[in-house]
Amino acid sequence: MGASENAALIRRNWELFAEGQGEAVYATWAEDAVWHVLDATRFQGDYTRDEYFTMLSTTWTEYVTSYRPELVSCESFGDELVVAYLRSTGETLEGPIDPNGGLMIYRVLDGRITEGWAVSRGRDATTLF
Repeated sequence: MGASENAALIRRNWELFAEGQGEAVYATWAEDAVWHVLDATRFQGDYTRDEYFTMLSTTWTEYVTSYRPELVSCESFGDELVVAYLRSTGETLEGPIDPNGGLMIYRVLDGRITEGWAVSRGRDATTLF
């Protein structure tokens, strides 16, 4: 896959996620993929693919209500990296989701996500995006 196909994969994953099709999104992740949440929120840390999707389907859904993502932009950088700018709305147990959004950075190899990073305000983050 080339750079434009990698960006298309990430755009499609966000469409599928918004439609509640988590299994289809999961299928695009490599078995040894790692997801890094860099913000200083309760979800900060590194996750294997299975840990990340388990967190999304349990802890995340208990913590966040009425979550609605908006993919503002999604661009390829080189042959492997895709950067997505995301804004979201919804409520958490601690208040509203930060409306300013954040970045999701993906490494895509051979049509599969192998690594990713989520960051909005790093150590200054107080809520999710």
